[in-house]
Amino acid sequence: MVGDIKTHFEAQPDTWNTCAPVSESLQNILSLHREIRLSALVKADGTSGSTQAKELARELSCEKAYVMGRRLLSWALRGKRAEVIAAVDQSRTDLSRGTEEEQYQRHSLILSYAKQHRAELSAYKVNEASIEELETAINTFDSLRGNRREAESRRIFSTANIAALIKKVREELTILDSAVEGLIDNPEFIKTYFIARRITDRRATKAKAEQNGQMQGV
Repeated sequence: MVGDIKTHFEAQPDTWNTCAPVSESLQNILSLHREIRLSALVKADGTSGSTQAKELARELSCEKAYVMGRRLLSWALRGKRAEVIAAVDQSRTDLSRGTEEEQYQRHSLILSYAKQHRAELSAYKVNEASIEELETAINTFDSLRGNRREAESRRIFSTANIAALIKKVREELTILDSAVEGLIDNPEFIKTYFIARRITDRRATKAKAEQNGQMQGV
């Protein structure tokens, strides 16, 4: 379903990309979807032989570090904090270049500043939840690149996280439903969106099929 929604939005970016509530909810959903995919690939002990898992973890760590860095940069520019600006003013390209160790260090530096100044950053969407999300992404990337230090005690993406992540996706989809219906002025786009959002009740479908079979046998 998320894949269908992503395809629908990508086909008509001009319809929604200037509408902040829609854009923000969509990005949250796509990020959560990547976390679910990664959780399904990673073993609970933080190891995996999958190159795909490591690459997905690296991309997710980079993405979350970039978003956190933009929030920190907004705060640092207003307060003219030169040290923080120099550390966090990095593009997505900056955060994804170099060796795995260099990338890990850049992402971790942004995390350290977020932790250090969290009390001053609440207005910039830097809170315990966003810090934990970034730390989990960084830890998962670090574990999958072969670093085993304290892997057992570090929070990483794993199958144990999937139920909670799916719950978050459902919550974000409910927000997106309202935003699409209330803020987008394109009836055809809205109609197609809700077709993509349609969820089949498999138990109800099965029960109906069985009932039809019984009726045919009468």
